[in-house]
Amino acid sequence: MDRIGKLLARMKIPGGPSQEDMARAAWPLAAGKIIARHTEVAGLVQGSLLVQVEDESWRRQLVALVPQILKNIAGILGPQVVTRIQFRLGHAARPGPARAQFNAPAAEEGDAIADPVLRQQYRRQRARSSA
Repeated sequence: MDRIGKLLARMKIPGGPSQEDMARAAWPLAAGKIIARHTEVAGLVQGSLLVQVEDESWRRQLVALVPQILKNIAGILGPQVVTRIQFRLGHAARPGPARAQFNAPAAEEGDAIADPVLRQQYRRQRARSSA
């Protein structure tokens, strides 16, 4: 996957994707579908990916997952594009089915996370925040 990011960077296509565009596209792959539904990439500033989250509970849980998500992003884009992730409150809830799934039980959300390490860390953080 790292080769894709390097190839796109070398191609220098006029009007091609910026590093921020590539980071936005990589976010759902690196974080997983469930996390991506509850977050939104706000920008990329000097290697720091700014991600808006729905609430404080999500922010606390995702902070614990930063090392794994950074590893996943580095595998997709290469290690130099995103070096930090900062989570900020302020994500407006998306209308439609994603909003309905937000109220689903945590166990179901955890089961939908494909990466086993992220799934285990998510479940631990979810249990801690609800205790």
